[in-house]
Amino acid sequence: MINVLLVDDHELVRTGIESLLNSTDGISVVGVASSGEQALLFAEQFSPDVILMDVNMPGMGG
Repeated sequence: MINVLLVDDHELVRTGIESLLNSTDGISVVGVASSGEQALLFAEQFSPDVILMDVNMPGMGG
């Protein structure tokens, strides 16, 4: 199982990608963050294998 942390500042994008990833065998979204700062906290908490993150976000981006 590949554990993914999803990070994007747009709720619609987060929801769509999360749904797509969760419907894929072998992939599990373990956390969803809306900012780079929140992503750092979630990365420590959930220890994901992969972080899928928007490069261009307000504040800290990917």
